[in-house]
Amino acid sequence: YLPRPQSTPQSPAGHVFSLMQVNVFKFNRKHELLLHFIDKYKPDVITIAEATPDWRDALKKLTEEKDGWPYMIDQAKPGSNGMMVLSRHEFSQQESLYPATDTHPALLFRINVNAQDILIASLHPLSPVSKTRFKHRDKYMGGVAASLQQGQDDAVIVAGDMNMTMYAPSYKSFLRQTDLQNTRNGRGLYPTWPVYIPLPTKFKAENLMIPHLLRIPIDHVLYKGNIRPLKFKTLPALGSDHLATLTFFALP
Repeated sequence: YLPRPQSTPQSPAGHVFSLMQVNVFKFNRKHELLLHFIDKYKPDVITIAEATPDWRDALKKLTEEKDGWPYMIDQAKPGSNGMMVLSRHEFSQQESLYPATDTHPALLFRINVNAQDILIASLHPLSPVSKTRFKHRDKYMGGVAASLQQGQDDAVIVAGDMNMTMYAPSYKSFLRQTDLQNTRNGRGLYPTWPVYIPLPTKFKAENLMIPHLLRIPIDHVLYKGNIRPLKFKTLPALGSDHLATLTFFALP
């Protein structure tokens, strides 16, 4: 994951596909910050975890804008298990999987961009803060892997707050089962959580590297097939405990 010198790849067809992935945090009310970055980067697809009805109401206007995001998967719910997807491209197929519990879905959907079919999975398994939740998280990821193995798709993107780092055995097992790669490869660690780290009041967080160094990378964008990642980045803090990610892909 250490950055290495890279040439700037170009899409052969001149078409770039972008995906924004964000856990908005269920108690976050700073809707305008996310709306600002959506307007700034205008991603093709936005996947949203911890989408509450309040967030749905704030983002729904994007479906009504000219040149906006008219296609939406709405599974917003109170609490931490709501999910949403906004897309500029029509869904040719969509499915909600419940691989581990009846509360935390995995959203699978297909879109066609520049004559290229893309299967996208938006994930948010349980955080492994207890033995039971740890097992649920791994069962969730295993169920998604099994679903992805059933298809022979030309292009696959898996994105979300996966509640595991790249160092976790469960993460490595998921990649072995799916043949996916991380868009961080050769670009950096890009830690995403937690944005806020308590420090003694006598220290000024802005003068220390500690907050950045103690974050861990648990929000991922994985891919395989005939698409190539051009750029991966994290966005500034949006009022959530996670940093959002933005990925650009070259399409054939």
